[in-house]
Amino acid sequence: MEEKSSLHTEEKRRSPMITFVVIGLSLAGCLCLALDVFFLFRPDKIPLIVQSLPSQTVTVPPTVEAAATLPPNLTANQQVIGSTATAQAVQAISTNSINLWPVLFSDTFDSNKNDWIIGDDDDDFATLTREIKDGKYVWDVN
Repeated sequence: MEEKSSLHTEEKRRSPMITFVVIGLSLAGCLCLALDVFFLFRPDKIPLIVQSLPSQTVTVPPTVEAAATLPPNLTANQQVIGSTATAQAVQAISTNSINLWPVLFSDTFDSNKNDWIIGDDDDDFATLTREIKDGKYVWDVN
């Protein structure tokens, strides 16, 4: 009987200690993971749209005026300059990407030779008129 009670007492002593060890190891693991994420996963300086469009490398020449005059709020101006450079790069990429993609289908809409849906449709939601007019496929939705 005494053996059972002593084993039971030992189990009671070990139980909180095991719980504290497990909680401590879990907290240490979470801390290590948070530090890894903080130091290793830094966002790229290049916007996602620039990374995803296939094109040649676009270099935008820096503006000399912006570098020569240092304004009182340098950070805001650097962000504006960076935004301008990004906009110029996106414009250059989008302009150049027209030549990179092959045209698979083209229609001048001189006639309805490709059997476009034309005419009127009327339902509970809208009145729709589709027509080929002045070299364009026009939808009028009311």
